[in-house]
Amino acid sequence: MLDIKTLQNLEALKSNLPKGRNVDIKNQFSTPGLQPIGTENGLFYWEFSENDVEEFVHIYEKIKQADNRSYNAMLSQLRDKCNLMVARGISPVGCAIYATKTINSYLNFKNFIDELVEILYTFNCSEYINEELEHILKKWTWTPQLRIAIKLCGKLGNLDLLKIAYNRFYYDENLRVDLFKALMDTGNEDALPYILSFIKILDKENEKDRQIANYFKSKVYLFLPDGKRIIEDVYNSKNISSFGRKVLSELITQGVITDTGNNVQVKNRPYYIKLARIAAVGAKIDEFKKKEALDELYLALNNENLRGHSLFALRFTNRKEAGDYIINTLKNHQCSKKDIKDAIMTLGFLAYSEGKEFIIEKYLQKVDYKVYVWAYFALIKDNSYIEKLASELFEEKTTIAEEVSEVIRQIYKSVPELRAMIIEKFKGNILSTDASKVLKALKNIQLVIPAVENEFKPILEIIFEKMGYKDKEVVWRAPNVYDAVLSLINKFIGENNIPGYIEKFLFYVMNNESFNSSIRTKAMSILNNVNPGGIEANA
Repeated sequence: MLDIKTLQNLEALKSNLPKGRNVDIKNQFSTPGLQPIGTENGLFYWEFSENDVEEFVHIYEKIKQADNRSYNAMLSQLRDKCNLMVARGISPVGCAIYATKTINSYLNFKNFIDELVEILYTFNCSEYINEELEHILKKWTWTPQLRIAIKLCGKLGNLDLLKIAYNRFYYDENLRVDLFKALMDTGNEDALPYILSFIKILDKENEKDRQIANYFKSKVYLFLPDGKRIIEDVYNSKNISSFGRKVLSELITQGVITDTGNNVQVKNRPYYIKLARIAAVGAKIDEFKKKEALDELYLALNNENLRGHSLFALRFTNRKEAGDYIINTLKNHQCSKKDIKDAIMTLGFLAYSEGKEFIIEKYLQKVDYKVYVWAYFALIKDNSYIEKLASELFEEKTTIAEEVSEVIRQIYKSVPELRAMIIEKFKGNILSTDASKVLKALKNIQLVIPAVENEFKPILEIIFEKMGYKDKEVVWRAPNVYDAVLSLINKFIGENNIPGYIEKFLFYVMNNESFNSSIRTKAMSILNNVNPGGIEANA
């Protein structure tokens, strides 16, 4: 067994190590600029081999460069690598997170953190995962990797771990937002004092505090109605900032927090989503409480005022048998169009293939429901209608595209094949000689950016060339098309860093007098809105 103290030692010995040679990382192990807290243990909880790190790094580098099809294949390889480590009796969590240090800039730009956390979450049955994450939260100092660990703690709903993170990172400007979101994601009422400590000191002029405020408003339903009293106590206290009070005041004025006395209003969709999470398969909650929550969800199906909330929320139970209740509701009650749409989608999320014949007979040929039926089939792993679903996004009617995009945003993480099909259809439209098709495609793809952003670089490069970039022939000459391209870029970037290849294109537009002044000004405006250091020069 080799006892290696530093990465420099490891690099010096690397060429002489036979494949599979173990590295003892339970001893002190440091990198330049890193000052571990404490000396009783090293930076890692588990002993793993050098090969493990190298294999994760190899997969991450491939993911960073991947197009749509290879991206999904590499995610599968990542899952397989984790499973292989588990088969050897080793948790993959620490090693997998550590290896992401090689792709830090990619973590900041893409939603890969979410993908990785989803994969690592599947190993939450490991009896040592809590100890491993506790070790990371106490010992590590790398911000991007700590973001992953904190998000995973939130996904696990582990408040004990988040208390450790809270005590260490509450004042860390680089991690405060991640910590707050993770606390909110637990939905645990015991987390409210920690959550509200953020709200009490909110500063309207601070961009990260505004992010915290918005996330609180979007997720506060997870803590209602049980947490109503503690939230009102903070609102009525003297020790709260004016912006924090304003955030709570808006929620109270809207009736989100304050009980109106009408049970139907209190028992809204967020309330039933919370019940569904309590009743979910695998939730670490008392079985009696699970049954109580599930019974209330099923009972709501008979109440026309509450039925829609339950039809939507049941997807979060992961209980396939809930499909029987949904089908019976559709057969025996007069449901609204919206309720029917939610019901069809929930059946898909529950992988309730037993309802296929009923859904085909009842809804497939109806214009109002066909998109939802196509999505249902995709969710039960039947790809018969994926091409139709992707094509529908680029139809002429904007109202159709908006409804289709809403469906796509709900399912794209569960249906990787859909991403590739959307890109294929988008590419076909922008290569068209019909200017109206091109314009429609450029506008409608903006509705589903999260679903395609990981595969978008090659498409953007085609678009740039059609505007004469890199000395290519100018194919598009209409200002409204140019404007749509810049709007697409702005939407694609969002709050992330600008990749170098987009930055260079924007400078090309800004400095090219063949574009009119409004287009050049818009390109300059996008560049000016980048935060300092927010451009990835080598992307």
